[in-house]
Parts: sequence; structure tokens; C-alpha cells
Amino acid sequence: MQQLDDLVARAQKEIEAVQTPAALDEVRVRYLGKKGLVTGYLKALKDLSAEERPKAGQAVNVAKQTLQAAIEGKAAALQASGLRAKLEGERLDGKTMTEAWVGEGRVVNSGEFDGLTSDEAIERMATWAEKKGI
Repeated sequence: MQQLDDLVARAQKEIEAVQTPAALDEVRVRYLGKKGLVTGYLKALKDLSAEERPKAGQAVNVAKQTLQAAIEGKAAALQASGLRAKLEGERLDGKTMTEAWVGEGRVVNSGEFDGLTSDEAIERMATWAEKKGI
């Protein structure tokens, strides 16, 4: 099953190299799609003898699972990097903001309350205000 191992290694290199979700989907289809290369190995199992089929089937399933995991991991990484890039492009500017965020989230630009969740911040701010007599 050296050919299958080589195929998995080549696919993993392609998965690592992709930079967009669309390119990742192309790799997924090429290897795992209905007419994909790994799918071809699964279809070829019927041509093997009854003795060879279990071992070969297990190898193909491991290859398929390996590539599925690599694709899922890369998809998550691409999503995270896209979100990070979006957030970096959306810096808050207190001079141009017209209103404060009032939904759930984490508190920012609030001194000792920075980083707290909304609920934690409300509790601590209320305690702080009571101590100050406000």
C-alpha cells in the first residue's frame, strides 16, 4: 500500500499549502469526492481477494480518516485566520463611535474591569459603586 501512503503524503502537503476555503474544498473533492483518488481505492477493494480485502480496506479507511482530519484542521485554521484578519481590520476608535456595545461580550477600555465578561463586569462595577457610595 505504498502508493496509498504516497497519495496521503501528497494530499497532506496540498492541504497544508492551501490559503483559502475554496482551494481547500478543491483538494477535498480531488481526494475524497465521489470520483476522488481515495474514493477510487475504496471502489477497487471489490477487485481484491477475500483475504486481501480486510487489510486493504482498513488502510484505505485510515487514509480517508487521516485526510478528513487534516482538512477539518485546515478549515478551522483558515476560519480562525480570517476572523483574526477581520478583527485586526476593525479597530475600535472611541472618537468616532456613536454608541457603546450593550450586548454580551468582554469589557474593554474600562480600567480594572477590562477583560471581564459582561455579567462579571456588572457585578464588580456594582460592588465598586457601592464602596464609593455611588
